Amino acid sequence: MSLELHIDGSAQPLDFGPGAKLSAIREQLGFGFDQYQFVYDNPVVGKMVLNHQSVEKKKKLEDGFIFDDNIVLMANVSSSHPDLFGNRTDFFRNRNMGVRVARNTVDGGSLGPEDFQPLMLEGVNPANPESDVYFDKMVICQKGSLVQFEISSWGAAGYGYSIKTERDPIVNSLYVTYGDSYDRTAWSTLRRYQDQPGPTIQIESLESKGYSENLKAEYSKVTVKTWRVTSYSRGGTTYTSDTPAPQPRLGSDDDGDGGLFGGDPAGDTFVPDGSVESALPTGGSPSSQTFGTIYGVEEDKPPHVLGAVAFYLFVFKDKAAVNEVLKVINSSDPEPFPV
Repeated sequence: MSLELHIDGSAQPLDFGPGAKLSAIREQLGFGFDQYQFVYDNPVVGKMVLNHQSVEKKKKLEDGFIFDDNIVLMANVSSSHPDLFGNRTDFFRNRNMGVRVARNTVDGGSLGPEDFQPLMLEGVNPANPESDVYFDKMVICQKGSLVQFEISSWGAAGYGYSIKTERDPIVNSLYVTYGDSYDRTAWSTLRRYQDQPGPTIQIESLESKGYSENLKAEYSKVTVKTWRVTSYSRGGTTYTSDTPAPQPRLGSDDDGDGGLFGGDPAGDTFVPDGSVESALPTGGSPSSQTFGTIYGVEEDKPPHVLGAVAFYLFVFKDKAAVNEVLKVINSSDPEPFPV
């Protein structure tokens, strides 16, 4: 069996067999325990860091340390740039709303064989639990890709929503209205910036736009909120419902850390820090999406929201990083992320 060691977003041959002790591998590599630690597969919670060096003398690679395609992982656990663990999801939820980030194929054309859907992770933890690097939720996109926001929310006469970073509002307030079918949940898809001329939403790295990584909290953090619309007019008719929002179902608010933060980091997806860069939304090519007009809107104003979700945007540095994370390390059947 030919094994590969993956570390810091790169791969190298490993001159050991499945029966080799972890301590022997560390000794040959010359890596101190303070920066790199072995990753193993916990059948309950997923990939975890083995953070007890004394155990390395007893454990062999075949004891859960070999992943698909004969990959052995070592996580960078430095405090400033640790690798990350997270759990894949297709929808971020909070109370009475949720949001999905997906490729915009309407304005951006069909997906090619090397294109992939954004990778959404929640319960994100750094490989070093003592690190101050903590995102909770993150979305990793292809550089230069066009995206759309797919929002699901309960509404009364309808609901309003906003999508913003601290520096760049994509939407200040748009509305989903129900006509005379009140008090329900509905989907909405947003493919463009609200302001005219309505460019598409393109994801680029901070570096490509000349921004420092230190500004990621201002440019990379996206917050999506929805709130209740109680009345509006269209075509001479006024639609009204003052029904209060239902109580969220148990488990529908997934804003926490899953009980993992502060303990051993774990998740079904392992993301080497060296494979991703902080990203931001920016205006792209023109979008074909148009908006209708309503009048006399009566609404709850934030902070009285139906739900709110915040996440950080990242992009993969290059094609090799995409293969490393999506096609090699995390699954032998990585659909639906690569297309």
